[in-house]
Amino acid sequence: MNPKGKYVFTVFFLAFAAIGFAQNPPVTLADTSRDGREDSKRLLFEDRLFDAFTARATENPQKQIKKLREALDVYDDEAIVHFELSKVLTEEGDVDEALHHAYKAVELEPSNIWMLRHFSTLLRMNEMWEDRIVVLEELKRLDDNDLEYDLKISESQAALGNYKKAIKTLNRIEKSYGVIPDLAERKKNIWLAANKPKKAERELKKLVKAYPDVPQFWGVLANFYRANNKSDKAIDAFEMLLEYEPGEPRAHFNLAEIYRQKNDIEAFMYHLREGMRSPDVEEDVRLDVILSTINASTRAPELKSNIEDMLLYAEKFHPNSPKIQALYGDYYISIQDVDKALKSYKRALELEGGRKKEVYMQILRIHLERLDFEELAQFGKEAVTYYPNQNQFHYFAGVGLMETGQDSMATVILQEGLDITFGNLELKNEFHRLLGEANHRAGFYEASDHHFDAYLKNNPKDALTLNNYAYYLSVRGEKLDKALEMTVKSNNISVNNPVYLDTWAWVLFKKGEFKEARNILERVVDLGGADDPEVREHYGDILNALGEKDKAVVEWKKAIEFGGNEDELQKKIDQK
Repeated sequence: MNPKGKYVFTVFFLAFAAIGFAQNPPVTLADTSRDGREDSKRLLFEDRLFDAFTARATENPQKQIKKLREALDVYDDEAIVHFELSKVLTEEGDVDEALHHAYKAVELEPSNIWMLRHFSTLLRMNEMWEDRIVVLEELKRLDDNDLEYDLKISESQAALGNYKKAIKTLNRIEKSYGVIPDLAERKKNIWLAANKPKKAERELKKLVKAYPDVPQFWGVLANFYRANNKSDKAIDAFEMLLEYEPGEPRAHFNLAEIYRQKNDIEAFMYHLREGMRSPDVEEDVRLDVILSTINASTRAPELKSNIEDMLLYAEKFHPNSPKIQALYGDYYISIQDVDKALKSYKRALELEGGRKKEVYMQILRIHLERLDFEELAQFGKEAVTYYPNQNQFHYFAGVGLMETGQDSMATVILQEGLDITFGNLELKNEFHRLLGEANHRAGFYEASDHHFDAYLKNNPKDALTLNNYAYYLSVRGEKLDKALEMTVKSNNISVNNPVYLDTWAWVLFKKGEFKEARNILERVVDLGGADDPEVREHYGDILNALGEKDKAVVEWKKAIEFGGNEDELQKKIDQK
């Protein structure tokens, strides 16, 4: 049997003795029939009470409640049953019924201190302050414990708005016991509730006068002054605190904030640094201080020169903190030192607990801005592994993979990103566009067309995608009417664009409309495409199709000269 169960059964047997024997006179022969019924009833009552205490011992509150109610069905004038039922109902959150049974228990045993104390607690929970005061006064009379009950009486008086009575009760305690910190705090709160801040201040000043060498009391007074916009008095109180406890970081941080509001940057930074030097500062507090300073530095650039020192202190006391490394990264970003920022973010990833979404996002953005696609692909895949439901990581990884020629893998990761994108139409469209490109490069043409069509449905005037899709179809020699429609549209949107005109010419070439293709390609040459090897190659192909083989060879040779694929172009030349 566990200790709790043993205690419960001890209580039960005490109750059993009191109820079963002490209250019942001996049975006579004349009363056999009546007493037999009474004994049977008593046994039923005791049996249910036993089950109730057993249920409590085995931590089965619902069964306990049931059995206590059944016991009351037999005898409803047993205070102990009402008391026990009230306690378990309170634990189960049924405060209204608990209050009823607590009242019945006290009504049956008005001098039982434990029952009165429990009743007092329920009255407080129900904010029945006047009734609670009556009960507490009775407890004072019975228990002779003025301090505890007077504190609760004062609390109840204050809750009723009887602030003067509440203070008078506390003053009576203070007269007997002297200035006590808890009393000073209570009196301060009562005076503030009564909208009498000067009297609240007087109580706190009385406290520091009684305990001048206790730093925390100066801190209480200082924070009171801060809350009441008395910054100069707050400074004096915090300085007194530091006289007794020079390294107390909270005092320095509070003074730093006061001086920041006064725009005294020198004093602000002095106290900020002094606070950060303390080994007693928790990591999250250091982080909050540094972060707020970084944010403030956007308005006051002179603060930036101190931030790195604070980060050094933070790293000294928390050398394995990924949060501090990430904050280093944020700081370096703020001063545009991207190399150091990237190094700090990557260091954060290496530390336990450092693989955070925000850190990956910063690393990926930096690599994308730098067009460092190999790193973008590497960290993008890693981010997807740790955060498979973050579609932005799929996007970054997909771009990196495409730009490094890993198109098949890009189609897989981009498709996963698309599948988890809901409600963000812009990002969903980007996935469709990239999947169109990646699937084309990987040779999955049906999927490529599907995604390009889905993208253009929502972005019908995107000239670049219209052009690319048309060109891919022309290269494949498929859906040429659709390709022509798209290339004409892209050229109407972006007039005299040499790249788009080249696509138009090539689609016409694929359709066998060689003269029209030649006319358009000559416009490309005139618009500055003369040095483009692909334009020269296409021009040669068109001339060859028109039977102008010598001119075609000239164009193919120019294409080689401008950097075209020499092997492929030489094959065309040799065939002539």
